[in-house]
Amino acid sequence: MRRWQLIKISDGSALTLSPIRIDERILHYLAGMQYLDDRLTGIIEPVSAIGELVNSQRILADRVVAILAKTPQQGLPVIQLCGVENASKRSIAATACQIMGLSLCVIAAQAVPVIPAELENLIRLWTRETILSGSGLLLDCEELDFGDATRMNAIGHLVDRLGGILIISSREGLRMRERAAVRIDVQKPNSIEQSQVWEETLATIVPELNGQAKTLVNQFNLNATTIRAACAEAAGCIQQ
Repeated sequence: MRRWQLIKISDGSALTLSPIRIDERILHYLAGMQYLDDRLTGIIEPVSAIGELVNSQRILADRVVAILAKTPQQGLPVIQLCGVENASKRSIAATACQIMGLSLCVIAAQAVPVIPAELENLIRLWTRETILSGSGLLLDCEELDFGDATRMNAIGHLVDRLGGILIISSREGLRMRERAAVRIDVQKPNSIEQSQVWEETLATIVPELNGQAKTLVNQFNLNATTIRAACAEAAGCIQQ
């Protein structure tokens, strides 16, 4: 109980005489109050917005679910989403967790502690949080400096020791030390999917430009998030 910080033992003349206090996060959980542990704030953050996936990316989210669903909890592999589509990878991870009835939180590689005691505390708190809040974790390695040996070692230790569902987002993928991993490459939507996104978004946001999807697809190669943002921006310009 002390290891997982379910209880805290206050100072006393002897261990058997020391007051025992329940951890505040555990107390609130038992009272039905759900929130991310305050000690994780600024390190791990909830992923709130989920971008709508095109069909090919929805298939990847379903694949993630299938892999994790058929694996015992004790042997869950790391899911590595690779490629340059950062926004799409985050949406795939969030959608997969949503399908499994989980929320998704994210930690940037740069936020992983390199001091051993702090790293161990993070691992303990998050592993406990996966049980309390039913969450998966996305490790964002998009800006990771692979030449930083100290941080790479800390991340390797985190990946090996962390409990629960772990998804890594990176361009090339990380080399695993002990834990099994499944690599999934994420591509931009194909031309047909891009055209569908253009048409659907233009019809609702900028109907004046609807019918131009083919021209736009021929001129640009964009993901769904960027297409929707471009349409919203165009709508704002037209309204002005």
